[in-house]
Amino acid sequence: MEDKMVKDSLIKLVNDILEIHENIEKSWLDYLNKESIKTINFNSVKVYEISQDNETLAYIRRYINFINKQAALITPCFDYSFLDRTRVKDPLSVKQKLESYCNKKEKGRIKTHKCLNDLFGFRVVVDDPIDCEMLTKELKEIFPSEIIITNSSKLDGYKAVHVYTPAANGHFKWELQIWDRESYDLNISLHESHKRKYITDLKEAARAEKGEVRNVHP
Repeated sequence: MEDKMVKDSLIKLVNDILEIHENIEKSWLDYLNKESIKTINFNSVKVYEISQDNETLAYIRRYINFINKQAALITPCFDYSFLDRTRVKDPLSVKQKLESYCNKKEKGRIKTHKCLNDLFGFRVVVDDPIDCEMLTKELKEIFPSEIIITNSSKLDGYKAVHVYTPAANGHFKWELQIWDRESYDLNISLHESHKRKYITDLKEAARAEKGEVRNVHP
């Protein structure tokens, strides 16, 4: 990335997110201990094992509620002109995402942390075009390997770098999406299209499970 000021701001943002995430982890684990709730290692449990597990789903909802209460305190900590939004994932979206992973070819046999890596998300949009491959390489050279940094650009035109925090036992990863202004509208459109598709896929899977056949008119 040519603009050193923007690059430095992104590095500071990642560091700030990591620090806040670590502090929230401590508060969350304190809450679990206070409520005598056993932690769950989401790095070892698979998606298919929890997608219909009401106790685990309740645990995830507790975390979402906890983060929702903290979000009002977290967001003002970031004084960046390119911070576009923060978002706590809705419990229904969580359930839909788990079910969609169970409908993929792996049938949910992947680590839950790989699926639920965006319960709390940040999006930044920089004005100048970014080279996602170069930015990914530069950030990987700065941050340790347990912080996952990926060039998440796709052939359909989606363009972004994603950064994921590490997560202790019982906690969840957070996601930072880095976009540029020229890709913003297309990224939004592709995101909405993707969400509609997996909701449609879930409905089709539910019909198939019930033995229903959708009528197709020529």
